[in-house]
Amino acid sequence: MEFFNHPEILAPAGSYETLLAAVRAGADAVYLGLEQFNARRGAKNFTLLELADAVRYCHTYNVRVYLTLNISLTDKELPSAVDLAEKAYLAGVDAFIVADLGLAKILRGQIPEIRLHGSTQLTVHSPSALPILKEMGFSRIVLSREMSKGEIAEFCRIAKEYGIETEVFVHGALCMCMSGQCYLSALLGSRSGNRGLCAAPCRLPFSAQNGTGHDLSLKDLSLISFIDEMYKMGVTSFKIEGRMKRPEYTAAAVAAARNSGEADNATLSDIFSRSGFTDGYYLSALGRNMFGTKDDGVTPSSATLNSVHSIYRTERQKLGVDILFETENGAPKLTLTCGDYTAAAYGPPLEPAKNPPDLGKIKAKLSSLGGTAYYAEKVEINIDETLFIPLSVVTALKTEACDTLTAKRTEINRVSSVSYTPETTDRRHKVPRLAARFCDINQIPADLSALEFIILPASFSDCFGRFSVPVVAELPRAAGDEKLIKTLIKKAKTGGAAAALVGNLSHIELCKGEDLPFMTSFGLNIFNTETCKTYESLGAKAHLLPFEPTANILKSIGGKKPRGIIAYGRLPLMLTRNCPIKNGTDCGHCDKQGVLTDRTGAKFPVRCNAGFSEIFNSVPLYLADKPEITDGFDFSLLFFTTETEAATESIITAYKEHLAPEFPFTRGLYIRGVE
Repeated sequence: MEFFNHPEILAPAGSYETLLAAVRAGADAVYLGLEQFNARRGAKNFTLLELADAVRYCHTYNVRVYLTLNISLTDKELPSAVDLAEKAYLAGVDAFIVADLGLAKILRGQIPEIRLHGSTQLTVHSPSALPILKEMGFSRIVLSREMSKGEIAEFCRIAKEYGIETEVFVHGALCMCMSGQCYLSALLGSRSGNRGLCAAPCRLPFSAQNGTGHDLSLKDLSLISFIDEMYKMGVTSFKIEGRMKRPEYTAAAVAAARNSGEADNATLSDIFSRSGFTDGYYLSALGRNMFGTKDDGVTPSSATLNSVHSIYRTERQKLGVDILFETENGAPKLTLTCGDYTAAAYGPPLEPAKNPPDLGKIKAKLSSLGGTAYYAEKVEINIDETLFIPLSVVTALKTEACDTLTAKRTEINRVSSVSYTPETTDRRHKVPRLAARFCDINQIPADLSALEFIILPASFSDCFGRFSVPVVAELPRAAGDEKLIKTLIKKAKTGGAAAALVGNLSHIELCKGEDLPFMTSFGLNIFNTETCKTYESLGAKAHLLPFEPTANILKSIGGKKPRGIIAYGRLPLMLTRNCPIKNGTDCGHCDKQGVLTDRTGAKFPVRCNAGFSEIFNSVPLYLADKPEITDGFDFSLLFFTTETEAATESIITAYKEHLAPEFPFTRGLYIRGVE
């Protein structure tokens, strides 16, 4: 496939009908999923047989196909995912959008020629992640949607140095939470967004004081009018969200993006929007104007639908061909040339003509290429005018030559022999030590003898030396301000931190730069052995594993370094850049101690740090009386958020003595897991 010398418009294809709409509307590339292992498992998606047809069709029109394998995968699932990826590669898929670093490592090792695109689920939003991603073989990164114009420009500048392309979402639904960091659907309904089955509970009523009543529901994103500007910054690809949407939605968005200087917002809004559109993140204009909801009673007008249908009713002739029609030894020959490809068709011997052939009609017939991917760029006729040339012969030669040309252009010559068997372990016989994470110095009890180590915010590094146990410095989960993160790492090391707790790829590179050991946090979504080993190869000394998989899945993960789970605490539900509390009041009245209330009256604490906000569960996870869950890990982490010093002391005692809870709680997902 040829590379583009213009902005790549990348369209969603949740079904074959939508794929046709995308290509006919002018998309340069489409992204789609198979029935398994993709982040939109609720879409119609494609079978392997349909994928092969889709690739052939798209390549006919010089449109690339990117396959989404963009969920976190367990060890049990990895062999099937690898096998599926190999079959898709052999079918001609141009690139794979991947969120699981273990899968990326396997694919790159087994199929060196494969193109890997880092999914937005990797939560990449600062450039220090680039060296790691380059080393792992990624050729493109899909940036987090929360980035500003200046941040995108700086990322593109550095990405160019590494030879990595950037992809930016420019239209479609906008999640409140940063992709890859949302556990709301999982914890409230066992349907994980990181596993492709988000139930979108954020669109339900959640209220801040004086808020809108839907303070987790953002308007749809639209940055179409900024495509030319971002292309000049160095953005390669401009992505439209919407694999769950109708063909009309995709066609309208592609057409608007193709004509980015004059986006038809009225048509786009009529097709689908949530109270209009927002460019708030890009322009650094966060706040109430970014929030909106969908009125389910409103449907597109017939006029809008008719207008959009006209965009993709017929095939798009987008490839110019040079046509040479001639006679050789009394027989016709038609040659088509498209770029580096040439195809010829030969006809039967011709009879003598009674009258000279009508060259105008022949040229018109040759130029008529409707229903194909081609248009006539140049037509040359060099024939023996003493011969009779029926127009039916011209038509037959044209059809044959077009088919041959398309077959040559779309031919796939790939070979692969992939073999992968997962490595697992059995850790069920370990008895974990206790550790604790505090978010405030005033929460810490005097007696820490029951704890193997404690985790404190890196901003408290001046206090690290006063404690009798090792201190791990918790870095902000987001890496938006790299100067701040670097400063925190330096102070943590000077303050005597044993390690840093990192939840973002950029943190790893920054820690390595300051020679500070690190342990991985739950936000890196380690679901399998290969991902665990990948982080260990990058230098991880320990792992705080995610809380979505079952305990048995987590216990089977291989690797050599200590690992633990959150065994107590209000689990983080969302990491957001647009604070939901600020949607209702100003920061001065909140004092970073905000609360969201859902439609049942449940209260969800909101805490802010380093320009981002975290939303925590309404009740804590409690496992003190469930040692069968925690046994097998090296440590059980008590994750304190809103507790007082007396409460933290009481919880530590309860976990030492395996006491039953005496307050509202949840068992989390370690038993039931997620879909």
